[in-house]
Amino acid sequence: MTPMTSTQRPPSNQLIDPQKFALWLFIITVIMIFGGMTSAYIVDRGNARSPLLFDLPVILTWNLALVLLSSIPMQVAVSAIRHGETRKALWAMGLTLAMGVTFLVGQSQGMKDMVQSGIHLVNNNRGAGIGNSGSFFFVFVLVHGAHIVGGVLALLITLVNTARGAIRPARIQNVYEMVAIFWHFLGILWLYLYWFLHFTQD
Repeated sequence: MTPMTSTQRPPSNQLIDPQKFALWLFIITVIMIFGGMTSAYIVDRGNARSPLLFDLPVILTWNLALVLLSSIPMQVAVSAIRHGETRKALWAMGLTLAMGVTFLVGQSQGMKDMVQSGIHLVNNNRGAGIGNSGSFFFVFVLVHGAHIVGGVLALLITLVNTARGAIRPARIQNVYEMVAIFWHFLGILWLYLYWFLHFTQD
């Protein structure tokens, strides 16, 4: 019988890890929140006599590619930790962290570009009946960005604790998998929001 490596989890009678279950409940909650927000956006545009139209900053397109690509090193980190390759996992997670921070910088620049084009979070004084499309854009980006900040912090904490050896070997694989699930979700969420904002301008 092959001996259990330091990163393999012992057998469990639980169908799902309680922490993973809590994470999925949180993700479902976030989906419901953004579902409500996008529904409100559609209603607002439907009620507007002359909906405000705007082009999304080009940097948001690059950011979409960046956040989706960041899932690759994240998954490499998970695979590495499963095989006990801690150094490889650290490098891969560090790359994911750097891409996450770059994404936040890009989103900030995207909002600045919108402000420079005359679209603001509040006081879009362009006449009556235009709706609140501009405000919704900032709300979408800011709320999603807040979750990205949470993801970046999770990456950083996991990275530091792994380097310090502060995560129990029996838990480390589960920790990496949870961080990966959340990070992949954030990438998919931005894909949805980008698609939604892009095609509702037509």
